[in-house]
Amino acid sequence: MPPGAQKESGANLGCSRQTPAECLSARECLEMAERHVSPLAGTQEAIPFIERAIALDPGDPRGHRRLASAYLNYFGAIVGMNLHLTEEQSCRAETACQAAISLDRNDAEAFLMLGQIINMEIHWGYREDDAAIESIKKAIELKPDWPDAYCALGHAYTLLKRYEETMAAYSSELVLRDQQGFLSTADAATLDARKSHQVSDDFLVAEMYTNLGKHREALKSLQHAERLQPEDDFIHFLAGKAYLRLGDIDSARHEHAEVAGLCGSKRFLEFRCEAYAKELMSDIKSAAERRPFQ
Repeated sequence: MPPGAQKESGANLGCSRQTPAECLSARECLEMAERHVSPLAGTQEAIPFIERAIALDPGDPRGHRRLASAYLNYFGAIVGMNLHLTEEQSCRAETACQAAISLDRNDAEAFLMLGQIINMEIHWGYREDDAAIESIKKAIELKPDWPDAYCALGHAYTLLKRYEETMAAYSSELVLRDQQGFLSTADAATLDARKSHQVSDDFLVAEMYTNLGKHREALKSLQHAERLQPEDDFIHFLAGKAYLRLGDIDSARHEHAEVAGLCGSKRFLEFRCEAYAKELMSDIKSAAERRPFQ
């Protein structure tokens, strides 16, 4: 055998155990699970290794917590493909969280994941209760400065159509993220993702305020989104609509100018941008025509 081939064979000996049954310890199974994470399917391929780790050491909350996390990550990977966890899979994830919590009542991460899993179950129609809220509140009690927990809490309230409480939760999340420099210490890719997260929250809050007739509060959320993504034509379009609801036609015209000015840079989305500009200008003209009679 050539020396190089012998060396390669020897190097592979340390990674020869590639099935869950070949794990010698719970720690080894969890380490192997990390190596079986698939970019496409999240951590689906890691789940059998984590289950083996739990079988070897059922008293370690880390294994149960890691199993719940695997299901959540798998859900995050498939949700963009219009798929979702089955009721049985989500039940397994919930059971894993409950096991972790029973072993460590101060495990804030497990309480948060439990709330996120219940949110997911409500989203897909598997249940209708408010258990997610209580679990997430417990996570916040254990870790009060955790913006991710407030984000999950806002989602839980949204699913139950408790919109006033939704907005309060998202406001707390925003304050905490600002305090912790959420947008100041990140690489370019992470920064873009964080901005998108906050803008999505702003959209949701603005929509709720609009539905409640609180147009000034809705505008504040949209203005925050504008500061984060000033070249987003849709944000300016929504802000223009908000100004019109408040009777501020001049500011609506300014937002229209922003939309129109962005259209040339949108390339494949230029038709969408032009449609926003056209609709907003039509609304502005209608508002201006009604003004003398108000």
